Amino acid sequence: MFRYRAHGLILRSDVPLPELVPALKTDRGTRPDIAVRLARRYREQPPTTKFIAETQLPGGELWRKIWRTEHGFAVVFPGLARFDLSAAGDRVVCTRRSYGVAIVTIRHLLLDQLMPLMLSVRGREALHATAIATRAGVCAFIGPAGTGKSTIAGAFCRAGFVSLADDCLSLVDRGAIAAVPAYPGLRLWNDTAWALGIGADGGRTVAHYTPKRRAFPLANPRDFPLAPIPLARIYRLERSNNGASDASVRIESISPRDALLELVQASFPLDITDRSTLERHFRFMERVVDMVPMKRLVIPCGFDLLDRAREVVLADLG
Repeated sequence: MFRYRAHGLILRSDVPLPELVPALKTDRGTRPDIAVRLARRYREQPPTTKFIAETQLPGGELWRKIWRTEHGFAVVFPGLARFDLSAAGDRVVCTRRSYGVAIVTIRHLLLDQLMPLMLSVRGREALHATAIATRAGVCAFIGPAGTGKSTIAGAFCRAGFVSLADDCLSLVDRGAIAAVPAYPGLRLWNDTAWALGIGADGGRTVAHYTPKRRAFPLANPRDFPLAPIPLARIYRLERSNNGASDASVRIESISPRDALLELVQASFPLDITDRSTLERHFRFMERVVDMVPMKRLVIPCGFDLLDRAREVVLADLG
């Protein structure tokens, strides 16, 4: 068995998860928070009892379906795999892997698709956000797919900053809202990687169905922070046309009402039919709006002003 740390949790897995930071030596005698079983292609599949939700890709293709089962939840990625999650959020099992689907894809689905849902089951809140650690605290970037969350984070990593999360940022309230580090590195498209100075041979493939690659891993995983870090700012990314009259990076204010709507849209509640889950979720997001400044970061399309955007953000953070 292999042991790792992510989102403030200890994971025990039956396959290596090289994207994650290994657990500490002091964790060896500690019971894992989540048991992960991915190795076998087929397992007994608990019957589904209630359909909860489905998610589509931007092009309209079906991406994911979620059902409730007798002992938890079933999450199905059509044509890829099925996973069964325990009701307590302490176990995830790949009960079906489609023919030809590589283990790297299964790892990606676990780390980048299932972990946000597992956190929700465990009573934790998370944002669909990419986050960077700075001296002023953590800055998080939210926004729809394609607005460049990982791209702007890559500009920070190129300057020596460390990425804490890519797409799933776990949050905790300890008198102040803090970000819990997930794992180092970002997932980048090839054109973004080239723009950031990463050659064609750099980074592992994310999954067999996408050309995205993992970039900016730490030379020494032990340098990755594990403890929660105060969340200093949330930026809602927006891309503008790179015309002569609009070729500037700017930061704009967002009303508390609009900030709450943005956070709700950028979050991961698993069971949207469960009233208590939704109430907990909304109360937490209201507290985030009250305690963490949120602004709109407008960046022209393209890669030319990424470094400028980084400096504008750092100046705003003070």
